[in-house]
Amino acid sequence: MIEIDPRVDVVFKNLFGSPEHPRLTESFVNSLLVTVGLPKAVHLKILNPFQLADFIDQKESELDIMYEDESGRQVQLEMQIIRHAGLPQRMIHNWSQVYQRQLLKGRDYLEHLPVVCIWILDDVLWHDGEWLHVFLCQDEQTGQVLHGDQCIVTMELPAWTRWLKEQKSSIIELSGKWLYFLTNAEGMDEQELLETLDDPEFKEAVEVMAGYTTEQKRRHAYDMRENYQRILASFKRTGYDEGKAEGKAEGKAEGKAEFALGMKAKGYPAEQIAEITGLSLDEIGKL
Repeated sequence: MIEIDPRVDVVFKNLFGSPEHPRLTESFVNSLLVTVGLPKAVHLKILNPFQLADFIDQKESELDIMYEDESGRQVQLEMQIIRHAGLPQRMIHNWSQVYQRQLLKGRDYLEHLPVVCIWILDDVLWHDGEWLHVFLCQDEQTGQVLHGDQCIVTMELPAWTRWLKEQKSSIIELSGKWLYFLTNAEGMDEQELLETLDDPEFKEAVEVMAGYTTEQKRRHAYDMRENYQRILASFKRTGYDEGKAEGKAEGKAEGKAEFALGMKAKGYPAEQIAEITGLSLDEIGKL
């Protein structure tokens, strides 16, 4: 039985952000691109490759994965376990940062290349029953796209799981196999999973995950990151995320401070505490 959850960030980035596993990277990213109607990449260069040390010293870890294809198009990929207040704004901010960096390389505005940001969400953000959303900058009345450089994609795993059950058919092709892998691998019999998906890439992916069971350093990194994501989930359940916070303003502030203090005591960096709680770095420093 598979003990490792591929959605935990250290595993996710090892699977799809490691130069040692180019077949996994190209299979996964191209399946996502084709699903949203974008051209496949012949070759993907990983701009911030996975290094285990980044996750052992989590203060320095980058959770997204950046790729560049042969045409210069950049693709940003992120696995987001917990929905939090300001996530849509963060998506726009991340896209704009990647796009703006092209000017720093001496390019003219006309030389800008497309940037695609893909977010795999393990929570429901858009309550409309759809699992796939493709956001472009376009006119609401005519559908005219301002320019094709902007593309932000969200894929919600819970909505996709419901959609798949409603289909009452075999697993869909393309991204469907990878989404099934992400949502079902942990706790599933290895042979059953491989027979269900029936592609060589998944055997390689299972072998990568097995390293987090047998290798001490990898297991330590996995346990650390899984625990961090559980803390985020517990924060959400307490009702401090957008739309669920209840009680008086002073009660909320007190609860946030108490939660932030607990995270600080466990060694979590101030930037991550600020992102989750909404407290300023100055407020966290005074705790």
